[in-house]
Formats: sequence, structure tokens, C-alpha cells
Amino acid sequence: LFPSGIGLLFGLKDCEGKSLSDFSINDFIVKENDKILSRFEASQNLLPRKLGYSLKTILLLDMSGSVTRSGNLAVLQDAVRQFMTQVADEQMIGIYAFDGSPDLFKIQDFTHSKIELNAAVDSLLDFKTQDPSTNLNGAIQKGLFTLDESLAKTQAPVREGNMVIFTDGTDQASWIYRENRKTPPLMA
Repeated sequence: LFPSGIGLLFGLKDCEGKSLSDFSINDFIVKENDKILSRFEASQNLLPRKLGYSLKTILLLDMSGSVTRSGNLAVLQDAVRQFMTQVADEQMIGIYAFDGSPDLFKIQDFTHSKIELNAAVDSLLDFKTQDPSTNLNGAIQKGLFTLDESLAKTQAPVREGNMVIFTDGTDQASWIYRENRKTPPLMA
């Protein structure tokens, strides 16, 4: 028999929400059925999150005509910035836009850099909508594919992805139907 290994991913914060990192393995105990496990029978290690865990979030931004032509782009930019301030610093974020066309548009590849992410949000002012309708279903499908592809390139043994969609409507373009959901994504 091989010993089993259990990984626990956690973060510690103080009462003000500030991250705590000044602790050692001796600050923790492991229990099973309310009994403390001996350190000789159950070894423990603290590893930096970067060594064993990769968290990526793809943001899909609706840049259809209802957003870009209505004067709501500033509202979208503010919402994206508020979201980005709420996520952990270790998280990589990629920003992609969609409109009514079949394409997803890369605004910013996955990065930890808040400077790059904020610059990408600023660059939305220059985005040129190609089709004013909304390809929400296609964007979701292609966003999931893009996220899966990026996670597959990660060397970390534990990988997790999230998708956050900022939209003001429903699918109007109808590029994706049940029978062709597995169509590979198109990237611009």
C-alpha cells in the first residue's frame, strides 16, 4: 500500500481582511476524528501556492452595440475594475470581449499584473464592435475552450478555472446551436 496524500489549499486573513503569511508548519495541527495525528505518522508541509496551485479566471465582456452605443461602456469598465480588486493577488485573469460576431477578441492574456489588467480595461475605449448583436452562447463556449486550453498549459498539479461574464442581454446572434456546440473557437 502507498500512503495517501491530501492537499489542502487555504489562505489566512486577519479581521480586517489583510492576508497573513508569517506562519510555520508548527502553527498547525492535523486531526482525524477529533484526534491529533502524530507528526511522525502524518507529515505536513507548507508549500507556496505558486508551486502547486493555479487559479485562472477568464472575464468575458459584452462589447455589443447595446453596451458600446448606449453610453454604458464606463459602467462596464467600473464593474470590471471592482471585480478585479476583489480577487486574490495570486489569481491570473484574462480579459476577452465579444459582440455579435462568431469571434472572441483577446483584450489581455492571462496575467497577475494589475497594471496590465487596468490598461486592458482602459483600452476598451478603442474597441470597434464588428457586429452590434450579442453572441453570448458562442462567447461562453469559446471562453470555456480558451480557459481549458490555458489551464492545460499550466504545470501545477491543481488547476482551477472560473468564468465571469459581464453582459446586459441575451444571445441575439444565434451562432451556436445544439447540434454544433463542439465547433472549435475562432480567435481574432
